[in-house]
Amino acid sequence: MERILEAKNIWKSFQKDGKNKIEVLKGVSLEVFRGEFFCLMGPSGVGKTTLLHILGTPDKPDKGSVRYFLDGKEIETQNKSNDELAKLRNQKIGFVFQFHHLLPEFTALENVALPLIIAGEKEKVALAKAKELLTTVGFEQRFENKPAELSGGEQQRVAFARALINRPEIVFADEPTGNLDSKNTEQILDLISRLRKEFSITFVVATHSSKVASAAERIARMKDGVIFEISTNEV
Repeated sequence: MERILEAKNIWKSFQKDGKNKIEVLKGVSLEVFRGEFFCLMGPSGVGKTTLLHILGTPDKPDKGSVRYFLDGKEIETQNKSNDELAKLRNQKIGFVFQFHHLLPEFTALENVALPLIIAGEKEKVALAKAKELLTTVGFEQRFENKPAELSGGEQQRVAFARALINRPEIVFADEPTGNLDSKNTEQILDLISRLRKEFSITFVVATHSSKVASAAERIARMKDGVIFEISTNEV
């Protein structure tokens, strides 16, 4: 299988109250293969979100390395400037969060189009692409509704469309079903499955949900800042 991402010996700590240092990640290593659904599983506080942010490059480790394998090239993220990492995220990486972070003053269509507009695309073209993508994720009827007028499941579908608008190769999702009921959770899992097949996107999902983990191809189980097991699902 072809690797898209590799992390080696990732350590990360934070200062508490400016005094005590808390080790959040303690030598985490993993690899992710192109097109797979990879799950980071564990209860709150084990370091899943911190690891996700380091893998996705908004944050950097204290020690260790993160490598991407894209377009036939090996990219060492620790050797890249903040501007270079921002460009990498804009072009190749998507993010979905438990709290969708949709802008309340914009419609669903505008929220999805915004990353393209920021990247320099003409507004008319960006809105057309956003409409196409929202239709793909099953959101044909409510383009002009603002986030407050949408259910939790609908908001998360918009968040997925926004994450995909720049056609990323890998999407990181942090507890994407954490605020959803079982029906909407099932719909989001179906959506991930469909998007993987349709766009060949790699998904790395952090969750405490055994239901979400059961849909992944591989599960990295975390405890106290380490991965203690990586297992394979028959899915």
